[in-house]
Amino acid sequence: MVSDSQKKVRIRCDAFINLVKELNEQPSLKEIFGSQVCENLIVAADRGDLRLEEGGTFDLSPEERGNFLGVLQGFVGGKGQDRPGGEGFEERVRIRCDIFSQIISDLCASEEIKSLFGGNPLEFLYVVADGNDLRIEGGEEITLSEDQNTIFLKILEEIIEDNTGS
Repeated sequence: MVSDSQKKVRIRCDAFINLVKELNEQPSLKEIFGSQVCENLIVAADRGDLRLEEGGTFDLSPEERGNFLGVLQGFVGGKGQDRPGGEGFEERVRIRCDIFSQIISDLCASEEIKSLFGGNPLEFLYVVADGNDLRIEGGEEITLSEDQNTIFLKILEEIIEDNTGS
């Protein structure tokens, strides 16, 4: 369950939840996407990179796209690139930011998960891009036994199902 930070881009789950809250409060993004900004954004794994993107429901003008990318660049750094395309684009794992944030919150509210991690799991869990796959993994700060890892994955699967219906 340990992420190899040399090969995967990752962000701590607590930082991701804070990012979602801050994006939802951005006036310039509210002008583009409405009051619940993150209902219209997705987080995607793209060739080992984590990306925040417009979810495909808006036809952004060049000015809106520039504003959106500029705000993202201010929050997460990087180049603020437009949505990628090309080979493998459709195979990427992607999910609405608000739903993903809720999955993380539900995971961290679970008493069983708190017990596994010996406290607040937000300190030990990361959102990870592994190729085109999006994962929630533990960091180097904690090592779960095989049984604990099985329990963690079972609870995570149930929470994902509860939040996505799949």
